[in-house]
Amino acid sequence: MNGSSILPVASFAFTTADGTKNAATQGQILGTGATAASIYQGNAKVATGNANANGTNDSGQTSAVLTLNDNTIKAGQYKGTIDYTLSPSMD
Repeated sequence: MNGSSILPVASFAFTTADGTKNAATQGQILGTGATAASIYQGNAKVATGNANANGTNDSGQTSAVLTLNDNTIKAGQYKGTIDYTLSPSMD
């Protein structure tokens, strides 16, 4: 990969807090709650909307935790890409 290094990722978890309800539409983005969603090498729901969540709505605060599984990682610059898909339904 053009001389870049690949990090030995063990896990990657994402947390989304509920957003503030839209005063005009009563739409709201709902997050993951207290449990982080594992998004490493798989699909996970990180947010959903209530029945009125059409139009402009914001999530609450988001955070992510990346855990590496190797103690021999050297200081340097690493690059990564997160691919995502917006889906109307993920059961």
